[in-house]
Amino acid sequence: MNQLVINNFSVKRGSFTLSPISLTIQMGEIFAILGRTGSGKTVLLEAISGMFPGDTGSILLDGTDIRDIPPGQRKLGLVYQDYGLFPHMKVKENISYGLKMHGYSKKEQDSRAQELMEMLSISHIGDQYPGTLSGGESQRTALARALALAPQVLLLDEPFSALDPATRQSLYQELRRIHRHFGCTIIFVTHVSFYSELRSRFMKLLTEEGILGEQVVINTKSLTPEEAIGITKRKDFPIITGKDVMVQAECMGSLGQAFTDAPSAYRGTLEEICSLDLANDPYSRGLFIAALNAVMKHLGRADCTVHCRNEGPESCAMDVVRYISEHYGRPAIALIGYQPAMLEQLAKEYDVRAADLSPANIGQKRFGVLIEDGRIPKTSQSLCRKADLVLCTGSTVCNGSIVDFLPFKDKILFYGTTLAGAAPLMGLPRLCFADRYQEPQ
Repeated sequence: MNQLVINNFSVKRGSFTLSPISLTIQMGEIFAILGRTGSGKTVLLEAISGMFPGDTGSILLDGTDIRDIPPGQRKLGLVYQDYGLFPHMKVKENISYGLKMHGYSKKEQDSRAQELMEMLSISHIGDQYPGTLSGGESQRTALARALALAPQVLLLDEPFSALDPATRQSLYQELRRIHRHFGCTIIFVTHVSFYSELRSRFMKLLTEEGILGEQVVINTKSLTPEEAIGITKRKDFPIITGKDVMVQAECMGSLGQAFTDAPSAYRGTLEEICSLDLANDPYSRGLFIAALNAVMKHLGRADCTVHCRNEGPESCAMDVVRYISEHYGRPAIALIGYQPAMLEQLAKEYDVRAADLSPANIGQKRFGVLIEDGRIPKTSQSLCRKADLVLCTGSTVCNGSIVDFLPFKDKILFYGTTLAGAAPLMGLPRLCFADRYQEPQ
C-alpha cells in the first residue's frame, strides 16, 4: 500500500482530548500538519511514534495497524521541539545511542555516527556536550540521532520554531537533502503559518475581484539603489551599502516594491504567484510580497507601496518622530532593523535599543545606540518585551522573521513599504509616509 493511514483516531491525555482525525500520507512524501498551539499536533506525533496507543481508530503503516507494536520496532524516528538530547552524553554518543540499544557493535556505532555527522556538517562537535551547542547544532544532532536507525518515517515536532531566520532556511534545505538521500517519509507539525493565512486571504481577495484566473503578467526586477531611492545625501542606507535589494512588481499599471535579501526575477500570472512556496523559499516570498503590494495598490486597498526617494527618507524619519510624540508620548523604543535616518532622529528624542541582522552593524554604535544581534531570536524578543513601543521593519515579511514579532502586536508598528499589502490583509499596524515624498523617476 505504501501509505500511512490514520483512520478516525482519537486520544485523551489528561484534560486534553484529540478529536477523531483521519488522514492519508503517501510514503516518500514530505507532509506538514498545521495547527494552532494546543490543538494536539504533538500528541498526534507521539501517538504515531508509539508513546501511547490511543482510544479509538487505527494507525496503519503499509496496511498493518502499528498501535500495538512497541516504539522501538516501528522504524520511526522522532525529533522533539526541544531536541531531547541527553545532556550527559557527547554529540557522538547521543547519535549512536539508539544503535547501542539495538545491539550494534561499537565499530558499527562509530561508523554510522561519523557518517551522519559528516552528512549534517557537525563532525567538529562530535566530542562536545549538548549544553555547548547552538540551536542549529542541537537540531542537527537530534536529526542525526533520529536517522541513525534508518527510519521509514521521520517525525519532527515544530522543527524550525526556535531557530533564527538564516539557520531556519539552512535547515529547510537540509531536510530536502535528507529526504533525497534516505528516501524516508518526513512528517512535521507546525503552528498555523502566517504565510499560509496571508496566501489564503490574498487568493480570496483575487477571487472576489475576478482576477485570480486571468493571465495577469507580473514583471519583477531588482532595482539599483538610485532607481529605488534616488540620490540621497547620506550613504549609509542598507540598499546603498549592498545589504538590501529592492524588487519591483508591475501589475495592471500599479507598482509594488519589497526589500529582500533574496532577489529574483519572474514573469507569470497572479494565480502562479499564489502557488509559490512562501514558507520555505525566500526568493518566492520576495516575489509574492512585491506582487501583493502592486495588486493591493491597484485595488486601492494599500498605500505607500513604492519607496520614497532622494530626501524623502530623511523627511519620513522626522514624520515618524512627530507621529510617535503625538500618539505615544515618550515611550522606550525597540527598533528592529537598521534604518539610519530613523535611528538618528529617534535617538535624539527617545530611549532606543536596536537590533539588526547585518554583521556589519551588529556590535557597532550608531548615533549613540549599540546595534544588538537580531540574528538571535531571544535578543530581539528581549528588546521587544522591555520596550513600550516596537518599530519593526516590514522587510521581516520577506526574510521570514516576522513570525517572531507577531506576539508583540499590541505594541508594535511595522514601518516601510514592504508590508504595504500584507498589513491590511492581516490586520497589522503599519506606519509609512512614503506617498508624501514621491518624485518623478
